[in-house]
Amino acid sequence: MEDFQESIRQLLDRQEITSILYQYCRGMDLLDMDLLAGAFTEDGFLDIGPEERLQTRGASAIHEGMKRMKRFSRSSHHLSNIQIDFEGTDRANSVSYIWAWHELPDGHTGTMTGQYHDELVRTASGWRISKRQLRMSGNDAGFTVPVHRAERNQL
Repeated sequence: MEDFQESIRQLLDRQEITSILYQYCRGMDLLDMDLLAGAFTEDGFLDIGPEERLQTRGASAIHEGMKRMKRFSRSSHHLSNIQIDFEGTDRANSVSYIWAWHELPDGHTGTMTGQYHDELVRTASGWRISKRQLRMSGNDAGFTVPVHRAERNQL
């Protein structure tokens, strides 16, 4: 019975962790910095590149730093192959693949592929990302292909 209860707890934890990972992507797509920052612990660390300006510590700093996404008129972030490993009951690690598409106001687009490597902790508010590192694996020609404008669907 104890093994069954442990399996159910881990299943529920996996669902919550997966939801937090997708919350980050929704925040990016909607340019909702509160939603994005809310996926992190208060002292969370976001590392999206080797330059210091791309490394941010603390939910409020992540909120401010990710405002650079507002230079895009639209974006779309897609996660796949989420793998979660637990380290006890309050810590987990996750690796997921990301495909991100961005459109500049002039209509030029760019796509990026990579992996998110996350460390997560259980907080009083539920599971949160304590550290996220983006490891890019490729991008296209980079903002060179204009596309026809389309209205953005409202959620």
